Amino acid sequence: MILYLTHGNGEESIPLELPAASSQVEEIDIRLDDICSGEGNIRISDVKSSVKGLWQFIRSADLLDPEDLEKLNRLSRQIDAMSEKERQIFAGALLSECINNLDDVLQTVGRIGQYEIITEVTCDRELGWYLVENGKIDCPEHLKPYLDYVGIGAEFYSNCGGAYTLDGYVVQKEHLPRYSQAPEPWRDESRDEMLRMTLRVDGKPDYTLVLPADEEYLDAVKAYLDIDVFADAMLCDIRFKVPYIEDLIRDTDCPAVEDYNDFAEALEGIWQKPDEEVIRELSALKGIGVWTAEMILLFCMQRPDVFSYDDLAIQRGLRMVYHHRKIDRKLFEKYRRRFSPYCSVASLYLWAAAGGAVPGLKDYAPKKKAPAKKAAPAGSHTEKTSKVQQKG
Repeated sequence: MILYLTHGNGEESIPLELPAASSQVEEIDIRLDDICSGEGNIRISDVKSSVKGLWQFIRSADLLDPEDLEKLNRLSRQIDAMSEKERQIFAGALLSECINNLDDVLQTVGRIGQYEIITEVTCDRELGWYLVENGKIDCPEHLKPYLDYVGIGAEFYSNCGGAYTLDGYVVQKEHLPRYSQAPEPWRDESRDEMLRMTLRVDGKPDYTLVLPADEEYLDAVKAYLDIDVFADAMLCDIRFKVPYIEDLIRDTDCPAVEDYNDFAEALEGIWQKPDEEVIRELSALKGIGVWTAEMILLFCMQRPDVFSYDDLAIQRGLRMVYHHRKIDRKLFEKYRRRFSPYCSVASLYLWAAAGGAVPGLKDYAPKKKAPAKKAAPAGSHTEKTSKVQQKG
């Protein structure tokens, strides 16, 4: 989160990225004395945040007050930890509650679990249609075209509150149609949560799926979302408990909820297994290759002895450091034995070398020859043009 600070009614502003220290605010305050003609205390003129409309709820904060600054720092950290859906709900919850100060804002963060967002409902008419289609209003099918959807939505909004946002209608869960309440996540206390993903279906509140899970729970989620298969829902905002994994498998072919559940179950069961077995089990999953499994070992499980032959940057680093023209499997295994049991450390240094961290190193791999240009066939336009140029 970035605050833009100014003095009084000054047009000039200076950015301050949170979290920040009091000394940074004091330094900006001094700089603003020189560039702002208007008198007055330092204030927040604008905010850059992933929570829409946040500025109006924090603009009165006193940046020179250490307590207010610490509250803003805490708020920034909490927003960073939110999922995209939670940020959307937070923005709507702020609009629907009575916010007078930073304490109210922070208390609202703790209550976002009490709210739900109904995507694509942004006005009374859309809300009325949603309530009718989801059974809040009991009406025969043949009479639905004659209903006053605007009036139905307006009455619900008046009684239950909430807020319309660009992302949808945010309202407390207790006011939603009873059967539209999401099934409780199936959990076995002996198992660890590996990932969460948000499922989105038109006309339904977003649902956060917790994995790994059993078939009964997955079937309950499909019934709640009124879909036959998970492919009918949009997968968004996938978050793994283990760091770095989302970066490693982001571009892999793992599109189905069932695939992610298999992956979560595999992650859950491999922590105590040896490296070779982890690679074998992970690479057997859809969308996970040997290199990805090795990177999970190194970055996510922090195994100390990982050395990937399939990593081109490691091969390049070996060529640069040890002046080889080519790294074949036999030579690679020689270095693996040399670096073991600290191959992971060697991998980090070789990546740095391959990236140019050591001045003067070069890659000794033979340069590829440019393909020879084919001669133009006799009588072709190119040949005729060449002869004309020679005559000229």
